[in-house]
Amino acid sequence: MRALFNAALLFAGASSILESFVRYTCPNVAITSFLGVHAQEVAVPQTTISYFEQLPFKFHYFENSTVVLYLASRTGDVYISEDEAKTWSPVDGAPNGDADRLTFMEHPFDNRVAFILSGGTKHYTTRDRGRTWHSFNVPMPLIWGQYPPLSFHADPEKVGYVLYQGRQCREGSVFECQEETFYTKDGFSGEVKSLYPATSTCLFARSSKEFASQEHDDLIVCLAGALLASSDFFVNDIREVDFGFGPRLSKGIVDSISPMKRFLTATVFSLVEGRESAYERVGYVTADMKHWTKIHLPHTESMREYEVVGEMMQSLAVSTTSYWPWRIPGLFISDTNGTHYVESLKHMHIPPSRSSGLRSLQSLHGIAFVNRIENYMEVERDMSVEAKLQTLITYNNGASWNPLNPPTLDMHARPYECRHNRTQDCALHLHFNPQGDFNPQGHIPPTPPGFILSVGSVSEALLPYRECDMYLSRDAGKTWSQVRQGAHKYAFGDNGNIVVLVNDEEPTDHVQYSTDAGTSWQKMELGVTLRAHLLTTAPGATSQQFTLIGTLPHTHGDKKVVVVHLDFTAIQSRQCTHDDVEKWYAHGRETECIMGKKLWFWRRKSEADCYMGTAFSEPGEDMESCLCTDADFGCDYNHVLSDGQCIPLRPDSIPEGACYGDPNEEKYEVSSGYRLVPGNACKKEGGKAKDTPIMKSCTEKRPRRGEVGHQIFKFPSQIEGYFYFGSKTILVQSWSGIWKSLNEGFSWSKISLDTETYTSVLIHPYDESRAYLLTATGTYHYTTDAGDTWNTGTGPTGAKGYMMPELAFHPTQPGYLIWSDYVGCSYESRENCHVESYLSLDDGGNWKLIETYVERCDFAEPLGSSFFKNGIICASHRDKTGPQRGSEEWNPLEVTISYDWYETKGKLFDHIIGFENSGNLTFVASILLDTFSLDPYVSVDGRGFVKASFPPNVELREDRYNGGRIIVQSTQNSTFLQIIASDYWRAQWGTLLKSNIDGTFYGSSLDYVDHDMRRELDYYPMPGIDGVALANVVTNPKEAVFTGKKKVQTRITHNDGGSWSPLNPPERDSYGATYPCNEPPCSLHLQSHNATSSYGQRLQRSPTLAGLMMGVGNVGKIRSPYRDSDMFLTRNGGLTWEEVHKGTHIWEIGDSGSILVMASDERPVDHIKYSIDDGAHWTEYNFGTQIWVKGLYTSPKAMSRKFTLLGSHSHPMDWRTEPKDVVIYFNFAELTGTQCRLWGFEIWDPSAEPGGKCLLGAVIPRYRLKKDSHCYIGDLVVPSLGVVRPCVCTDADFECEYNHVRNAAGDCVLIPGAVPLPSEEICTEGDVWYERTEYRKIAKSMCTGGTRPDRGTWHYCRGHWLRVHATLLWSIAVAILLAIMGGAFWYYKRRNSRKGPIHLPDGDETPDVDMPSMLTSLSSSLATGFQRASDYIRNISIPRPGFLSRRANQGVSLGEDTPNL
Repeated sequence: MRALFNAALLFAGASSILESFVRYTCPNVAITSFLGVHAQEVAVPQTTISYFEQLPFKFHYFENSTVVLYLASRTGDVYISEDEAKTWSPVDGAPNGDADRLTFMEHPFDNRVAFILSGGTKHYTTRDRGRTWHSFNVPMPLIWGQYPPLSFHADPEKVGYVLYQGRQCREGSVFECQEETFYTKDGFSGEVKSLYPATSTCLFARSSKEFASQEHDDLIVCLAGALLASSDFFVNDIREVDFGFGPRLSKGIVDSISPMKRFLTATVFSLVEGRESAYERVGYVTADMKHWTKIHLPHTESMREYEVVGEMMQSLAVSTTSYWPWRIPGLFISDTNGTHYVESLKHMHIPPSRSSGLRSLQSLHGIAFVNRIENYMEVERDMSVEAKLQTLITYNNGASWNPLNPPTLDMHARPYECRHNRTQDCALHLHFNPQGDFNPQGHIPPTPPGFILSVGSVSEALLPYRECDMYLSRDAGKTWSQVRQGAHKYAFGDNGNIVVLVNDEEPTDHVQYSTDAGTSWQKMELGVTLRAHLLTTAPGATSQQFTLIGTLPHTHGDKKVVVVHLDFTAIQSRQCTHDDVEKWYAHGRETECIMGKKLWFWRRKSEADCYMGTAFSEPGEDMESCLCTDADFGCDYNHVLSDGQCIPLRPDSIPEGACYGDPNEEKYEVSSGYRLVPGNACKKEGGKAKDTPIMKSCTEKRPRRGEVGHQIFKFPSQIEGYFYFGSKTILVQSWSGIWKSLNEGFSWSKISLDTETYTSVLIHPYDESRAYLLTATGTYHYTTDAGDTWNTGTGPTGAKGYMMPELAFHPTQPGYLIWSDYVGCSYESRENCHVESYLSLDDGGNWKLIETYVERCDFAEPLGSSFFKNGIICASHRDKTGPQRGSEEWNPLEVTISYDWYETKGKLFDHIIGFENSGNLTFVASILLDTFSLDPYVSVDGRGFVKASFPPNVELREDRYNGGRIIVQSTQNSTFLQIIASDYWRAQWGTLLKSNIDGTFYGSSLDYVDHDMRRELDYYPMPGIDGVALANVVTNPKEAVFTGKKKVQTRITHNDGGSWSPLNPPERDSYGATYPCNEPPCSLHLQSHNATSSYGQRLQRSPTLAGLMMGVGNVGKIRSPYRDSDMFLTRNGGLTWEEVHKGTHIWEIGDSGSILVMASDERPVDHIKYSIDDGAHWTEYNFGTQIWVKGLYTSPKAMSRKFTLLGSHSHPMDWRTEPKDVVIYFNFAELTGTQCRLWGFEIWDPSAEPGGKCLLGAVIPRYRLKKDSHCYIGDLVVPSLGVVRPCVCTDADFECEYNHVRNAAGDCVLIPGAVPLPSEEICTEGDVWYERTEYRKIAKSMCTGGTRPDRGTWHYCRGHWLRVHATLLWSIAVAILLAIMGGAFWYYKRRNSRKGPIHLPDGDETPDVDMPSMLTSLSSSLATGFQRASDYIRNISIPRPGFLSRRANQGVSLGEDTPNL
């Protein structure tokens, strides 16, 4: 006995000596006892207590080892334990004493490697699980932000490949910073190299083992505004990731990327086309780094607030809020591709830490928890209202959610206060942050399969944390039991057999533990009182050792933090065998399967006395799949669960490519409304198959006789271009590609080509069966059969789409093209960036370079002369070096022309701003070098150019030149030009000029014509009635320059711009009430370019039915704002108007005017309105879903009875929402089956209308449909009645002469300082000519007689006396001629009558002339004299017009020196 006692003393002494040694060598660690309590009983848990100065900022277990690291929060000291936190020692080489913003990162693919990162440029790494540390330096401090500062390669052979994200800020500034990414291939053993500058984050494509990248193994993507990619560490391979935006004003700004295990998502802010500074948030996802797909949420949701919250088996989970900043987010689960999402849960709670509100069970895929806000309406109205949370569980990957079944009794066998059922009033609700405020770098306690332990309450809603208790489930959440009252921290060990709890509400000196999976509990004294902060164990929850970290109420020496090691190995020392374990099957809520599988795990039998350890940690799975049940299916995309059924969020859509043939025979396939839950492996054969598509007959979409039918097609993205191909084919350009409809919008199919990203869609202007799809790579696709088939062409070599190329088309040869595109350009350098033009005569098969440094090249044949059949006209810069844009030196622009496909060329002008072709007129703005002012030149044949004469008060200035858009309208008899007069902000207007018949002299037709920022004048000619046009004018120009508020009125002309007058207002509105303002100066004013909705339509004219026009406007003294306007219509060419509906709408005219359709653009609508009696009555048609209307369309010739409505479920101007457009097709063909004949028309004559008059000097009656004709026009050809008779000339048939304008009284007066044109002798009937006056007759007027204010004093034409006495003069001339001929004959006879010898003439003598030669010579001389006399008489009797002589003198033809101009 004494020997035993002595041995005990010796053991205690050794323990004391060892403790003293540790205290001396490790001064920061205080070890109270080597064995915790010196006298421990057998089979009782043991404790070891250690003391530290600070709480850890990281407490880390190295996986598959017993090594633990303790990183002190303030000092940065690092301690290591080799025995699961039982004993500790400081680490050499770590940043001891340097705690400048330390962070810890473990290598995710090598559990031996970890990093300690500081706030500076010196960092530390270990390659042996923390035993030794080595420092390394990087040029910049790391970035502290939303992304991990290090990114790792997932290949086990490349664990040394690491990316480091750095940022260097200017001293004292947090805004002036430079970001850069660095990389190492040896885990920072050697030199760190720069990867790419100006990057906020970079990562390897293979950043997880599950990610199936199809790109290069070393592919890296970097976020630098755009998303850049490289396969060689950005040495040679540097490219921008193409998300497939399509033609955008900007490719967009990549805001963030989120790497997951199987997916990589990117959030992009993309510029909305047509809206300055308007961006929309778009999400993209990839599973292979090669193919990116846009994220599609249900059409009712937006991408305003979008966050990936995690992966759920083979799908992504995202939360999103939309429209209102305080809207509570919803949870959406994707398909297996991560692209299409369905709503899983509304009103999900996001913790204040912004961590995910979704909690998935480890090892049991498909089971997750979430807290939902029950009083969401109150919270949305007032953010200060406390949210009432309810906990829900899913067993099918979010397809359905249910409340947690509460236990019947608490741990003391007492019933709960709320009812004992499974209603929402009484359920179990859980907290998901068990570690409280202190949670070192997001530590989550490991949990064995099927075990769930959490703080919660059985109540109507989750109670505050301090009022909750502990609840345990051993069967994956199906049943629960209360195991302790009060909030506790917890930890599992030995696969769930050991459970430890510690009080989390107040200081404690003990823990509660269970060694039978929570069935019974025992108390364990700690030997120290502490406030618990962290209770944890090794990853996997298989260990029998635990660590408790807390703070002491009072310091222990200089130590405040205590670490208690809890060791349960002594309780169960025998390891379990197969006889000690059994299979536990995880069951779903109502089935024995989870996600179509029977999963089982090993659990210790209740009577077994052993520990499991890691021997039975692997799960099992029965090979046979379960039969599919209702629980294995969820709602499909764009469907939502309602009353237990998945119902569509919108009407069924005909899929692309369907219903093109006979609708009586064809069917189309649509979703059943269900989909198999992503990742579910159940067997459909023998079970349920709720996701099987259903078939519907195409006849279900055809309206019955007398009814209107509609069809909705939902596009996956926003539509950017809408193009009609002839009368039935439509092309749509969207962010998701090019779509076509061959039946006027009834059904759609996506054009599947090699390229999905198109820069533009071009419809051939001269051949309606041709279109061209241009790409950013230099290739293009084109069709020659209205979209039935597509061919691929390649653009010129070198032209690779730096910007969108331009194509010019030949008017008679559809396959002739001119391609103009930038070459020598890149985003890095523009040193030789310029435009080149290429010619192809075989639809792009071969290209020939024709000109460089081009501003514009076009075919010359539209100039109207066969001489230009092979002609090309180009404007290009003289100097062919350097950058075309942005050069500091002036490079003059020249105009050249060729007649042989640019084999040779001639120069027309040396210095110009631009040229424009329209009709038969070519306009050139030439620069005068001495003053740098502009001179206008025009040509009617493209060969000879004449300087155009403008009034002295109209100046063509370079800063107001309309960029080549100056010709408004050009016809055979006159040309209208627009000249910008004022270009101030919100004070823009111009002058409308009209030419004489040959386009050389221009006079002011209308001043102060309103125009917008695009410099488009509000000028609208009316189709079908020549000479009628409308325009809006600014009435307060002087005031508007200072205020920026224009007062606009509408004017109309019925004499080709000769005079303008206000619109006659209707007497009553559409309700029959009189207008408050119904007398002059009140009139009707119509909206147009700059006053209308930015996405709506403007004035709409019928291109086939003359005189019919609709518009938005108001009756008053000036035009009102757009939203204060109503709908007006005229049936007689603007002579009279009537209000047809209140409010603003967009509209279309169909079937040559028999159908009027409109839709409100003021608010979301679910209906359209149509009229078949010219607006007298309107019928409302509901299409079943609300949209914001963006456009209403029908065939360009307005002869169809099919219409399409373009809209979106979100406001077009709301950049916060994801843009998704819908096209709704309307069929009015069944309204009536009776085709109109002439009996359905009436004849109307503008001159017979109230206030009517002859138009352009003639009576021209026309047919128009009667209001009560219930018939359709279709292909009926309405004959023309032609000109019945000319009218007597009136003042309306005359306009002001050049340099004259109308005054306030309407008279033409000379412009102050101007000089009138000189009179010209232009002979008329009666052989007289008239002097010029202030007026000239309108060239298009056919009037005769009447008053002629254009005729001044008359004069006889030159040669008048000669023409009057022509008979006498010719008689005298003939007599003289006969006398001369008679004398010549007599002289010849007399000479030939001499007889005698032959006499040779001397040198001085004149030889004899024979009679025939003499007569021939005499006849020739007389003929020449006669011709000259005739020419003289003709010239003086019919003088040439003055403008012809001017053109001959002033013209410029090829070969002349153009600078002489």
